Amino acid sequence: FIRDGAERLGFMLGAGGGGVFVGCRAPASRLAFQELTAARGGTVDEPGTFRRKVVAAGGQHELEDDLAAIAANGPNSNEEWVTFANDGHNERLLTTQVPMHDSMGKLIGVLGIGRDITQIYDLQERFKVAFTASPAAISLTSVDDGSFLDINTRYAEMLGWKKEELLGTTSLKVKLWPSAEARNQWRDLLKASGGVQDYQTEWHCRDGLPITI
Repeated sequence: FIRDGAERLGFMLGAGGGGVFVGCRAPASRLAFQELTAARGGTVDEPGTFRRKVVAAGGQHELEDDLAAIAANGPNSNEEWVTFANDGHNERLLTTQVPMHDSMGKLIGVLGIGRDITQIYDLQERFKVAFTASPAAISLTSVDDGSFLDINTRYAEMLGWKKEELLGTTSLKVKLWPSAEARNQWRDLLKASGGVQDYQTEWHCRDGLPITI
């Protein structure tokens, strides 16, 4: 929430523990209020004034996020589904709260910034479904050391490992590659060309049996 002009930013934390709004821009007013003028002077907890509705489990109360930013003395971010009061549509927002201080270091308020990440979130969810359900064995690993970031069910079945056994370890530690040199050759080619297609090599399953991929 941003006050018109270059004065105090965010909303003030009142002595009573409720956040008092000193102003907000039009997008924020459409999120929480029917009219921009209804926001100024209203509080987070006042019924009928602050009308934001978190529609997904896990969404945190606005004041809790502000207090977390103050406690950390720095930005605090989280994702949540919200419903806009002006037309009822939903958006996935990445909200960031930043404590604001005056020249003497005194806390004067908290700046709240909301970024619409609905499209990004939808793409991530579609990728997650495709990744998990794919009949092809797929893994996400770091290029440099081969640390497993994620694997799908087919990948685990093919190699005989459980997902939780691979995540956090590296392909060399589980002896997936026949040697470090074999992996380095693939890695160097990947870095040099920006991508590798139809690359054939030998891996080893958990029981040591080799497979050609």
